[in-house]
Amino acid sequence: PWTGQRAQQLRLLVEQDLAVYSMHLPLDAHATLGNAARLAHALGFRQLKPFFHDPKRPGQFIGWQTMLHRPLPRSALQGRLEKVLQRPVLLLAGGTETCRRIGICTGGAGSEMALAHSEGVDTFSAGTRSRSGVQPAASARFRG
Repeated sequence: PWTGQRAQQLRLLVEQDLAVYSMHLPLDAHATLGNAARLAHALGFRQLKPFFHDPKRPGQFIGWQTMLHRPLPRSALQGRLEKVLQRPVLLLAGGTETCRRIGICTGGAGSEMALAHSEGVDTFSAGTRSRSGVQPAASARFRG
């Protein structure tokens, strides 16, 4: 049963004869307007390729990746992220100190570090992280 604030929200929607349609993935995946693409551009990355295939939707991707011509120190990427996002970011350090192939998925993909690693990136920026993703990332010596 729905209780508390969630029940109040649902009651208001029903009483006002309103429908709610939420489209989360397009907000992450769109090539120009999506959150991941916009974050990549804000970080200074211009040559983007699809990244992070959606196992539930073959042929669809929900993130973007870039290959840097010159490696970027991990601390510099962290600084760029913090400047763009205007808040501290959590760094799960592993692997080398430099970033070359960076994958970005702005949704709740923190538990999918193994998938990101399987797609060949050496650095993965996710909207959220999950404790369940930390051990596989550490085991793979992967930076997330």
